[in-house]
Amino acid sequence: MNVEARKYRFRLLDAAVSRTFKIYLIASGAPDVRIPFTVAGADAGFLDHPVNTTDLVISMAERWEIIIDFEAYKGQNITVMNERNFQVNDDFPETDKVMRFVVAEDKTSDAGNGPLPAHLADLALPEAHPIVDQNFTFGRTNGQWTINGVAFIIVQNRILANPGQGKVQRWRFTNRSNGKFSR
Repeated sequence: MNVEARKYRFRLLDAAVSRTFKIYLIASGAPDVRIPFTVAGADAGFLDHPVNTTDLVISMAERWEIIIDFEAYKGQNITVMNERNFQVNDDFPETDKVMRFVVAEDKTSDAGNGPLPAHLADLALPEAHPIVDQNFTFGRTNGQWTINGVAFIIVQNRILANPGQGKVQRWRFTNRSNGKFSR
């Protein structure tokens, strides 16, 4: 993907069936050095402040918003990599190369390319309510993935929780699948 030497915001989604990714960035001239980027949002929306990192773990169905600043990499290629042999994923050839950015020598405008704000958003929590505990146990039964013993194939039982807007619940996740679920 061709990009200018400026900041870009990307929305990431792990749409894989069962693969977790650990992504990082490298420049063509320094493949052993990870390039920092900024995480600005996740499934629930913007974080309260930007978080700088050099890698990000993305599990199934997770969404993330990241900012990559290409300013220091004019004329270079930046590759988004996936760490090999991460967790229990099968390691297929070339699954480490996700995407390549070709960075131009300049940018057409500085508009919208200033520093990120130190504060992004406030999360308005609902007023205090009685907390309802929900337990979710992940496993496998007869070759089927299950949550609380319910297989995904059983359509009428797919919704295991429906707390309602403004309600507070505490969810506990237990993994009994021998490491197959990554969360």
